[in-house]
Amino acid sequence: MTSGREIAGVAKYLLDTTALIDHLNGRQPVVTLLTKLALQGHELGLCCINIAELYSGLDNDERIKADMLINGLDYYEISEDMAKVAGVYRFEFARKGITLTIADTLIAAVARGYGAILVTANVRDYPMEDIDLLLASGQ
Repeated sequence: MTSGREIAGVAKYLLDTTALIDHLNGRQPVVTLLTKLALQGHELGLCCINIAELYSGLDNDERIKADMLINGLDYYEISEDMAKVAGVYRFEFARKGITLTIADTLIAAVARGYGAILVTANVRDYPMEDIDLLLASGQ
């Protein structure tokens, strides 16, 4: 699933919304994984899609906890080129009979654009061969 890029030096990790939710819910395997990556000096980040998806399921009290988590992460902007890549992903996979959401294709395009490894529990949402995935299982 990963190319080994994370082994040598500092790597960038883009946290999918599933990883953020699992961390906020205290799911120990995900908390341990993300803590380990941070302690090793890797860069952990998110993009606007992750924030919007996360906040769509939080009440006021939960948002305070989410704010603290988000403030400790890098923020990856979505560029025009990344948006184009996301559109191409969706088009190409649709022609293969695979339906992907715009949100997931944008997240994948951000991972590709920043050379980040995507940390997710939903690997089936990211069938792209040009991004690296790291399974975050909080179940």
